[in-house]
Amino acid sequence: MRIVALAPNHWHGPWMNRQHLLSRLADQYEILYTNGPWSVWDREQDTFKVAPIFSDLEFVDGVKVDLPSRWLLRWPRFQAWDNWVIGRVVRRWKKVLSGNTPLIAYIFSPNYEEYLLALEPDYVVYHAYDRFSLFPDWTEESAQQQRKLTKLADLVIATSDNTADELRAYRNGIVHVLPNGVDISIFDRQIKNPGNEPEDLARIPQPRIGYVGTQNPKVDFSLIVELAKRHRNWNFVFVGRQLNIKNDSDFISCTLLSNVYFLGEKSRHQSPRYVLGMDVNIINYRVEESHWAVAGYPLKLHEYLAAGRPVVSCDLPALRIFGDVIDLCRTTGQWEVAIQRAIDGSGRGNVELRRATARENNWEQRVNALKGLLRTMVDKDK
Repeated sequence: MRIVALAPNHWHGPWMNRQHLLSRLADQYEILYTNGPWSVWDREQDTFKVAPIFSDLEFVDGVKVDLPSRWLLRWPRFQAWDNWVIGRVVRRWKKVLSGNTPLIAYIFSPNYEEYLLALEPDYVVYHAYDRFSLFPDWTEESAQQQRKLTKLADLVIATSDNTADELRAYRNGIVHVLPNGVDISIFDRQIKNPGNEPEDLARIPQPRIGYVGTQNPKVDFSLIVELAKRHRNWNFVFVGRQLNIKNDSDFISCTLLSNVYFLGEKSRHQSPRYVLGMDVNIINYRVEESHWAVAGYPLKLHEYLAAGRPVVSCDLPALRIFGDVIDLCRTTGQWEVAIQRAIDGSGRGNVELRRATARENNWEQRVNALKGLLRTMVDKDK
C-alpha cells in the first residue's frame, strides 16, 4: 500500500513519533512524507530561504521526503490560485507513489484536512499526537477541520487517553490509543559501550538532574528556579532546542543561576549519552487543565526509563500507570523529596525494572500494533 503522510514537523528536525513510526512502516508500505507546499506567509522563514527552487525528493530512512518548491506558493486569500497549487502538488505526490495499490492519507494535524478533496485517497487515517484544541493558536476553523476529519476518517488514533476522549465526542467509531515508545537498541548499545561522557556534560558537577528534550512553554521553569535556589548543590541540566521561551521570566531567571545549565540541541544519536549522564531525569511540565501538556504522553518517558536512571515527573494522567518506576509529584515539596531520594539511590523502581518497562514499550511493539490497525482497516472492505 501507498501512504501520503502529512505532518507539520520537518523530517530532519527532532525525531517525533511521526518519524519513528513511518520509518519502520516503510518496510511494508511505500511512504511519501510532506509538510505540504509553502505559502506566501513562509517567505521570511530561514527554512524557506534554503528550500529548492523546484520540487524535489529525498529518500531517507526508507521514506520519500517531499522537498516543496520555493516558487509554487499557496495564497489562501486567492481561492482559485490556492486550489490550483494544491491540485498540482497533490498530483505530483500521487505520481511519486507509483503503482495501483490502495492510497492512504495519513494525517497528523487537522490543518491538513483540506488536502483530502484533491488527494482522493482510498483510506484516511487521522493520528492526533497532541490535544491540539489546547494549543494557544487553536482557532474555530481548526476545530471544524478536526471534527470533520475525526468523523470521516477510516482510522482515528490518539497518543493518549486524554486526547482520545475528546475525539470520541466527534465520532461514532472507535478511537485507538497508540502511546509513544523508545528505540531501546540505541540505549542497549550505549550501555554496553559507554565511552566518554560528552565534554560539555562532563564539566558539570554531580548530582545532575536532567531534562532532555524541547524546551517550550509547557516546561515549568518556575519549579526549577525554586528548586535550584533551595539546593545549590543540585545541578539542573537542560539539553535540547528552545522554542518560544526567550521572554519567559522564569526561563530568564534560570539562565542567571549558577547551577542551571543549558547545553543546546543535540542529534537523536547524541541525546541518549546525555540521558545516561544524569543522576536523575525529570519531566517538569506545567500541569494545568487548560494547557496542552496535561494531555501528553512524553516521548522522553521511555527514553529515560531505557537509561535505567531514576525518573521524577509531574503528575500527568498518562504516566500514572508507571508509578512503580517513576515518582509523580504535585508540589515543590514532593519534588524535593523525590529528587533527593533518587540521588540517594532509593528512587522509584530499580535499573532492571525501569529498563524492562521501556523494553515493553519499544517502537517495534508500537509499529506492530499500528500495522494491525491498518490491515484491519483495509481488510474490512474486502
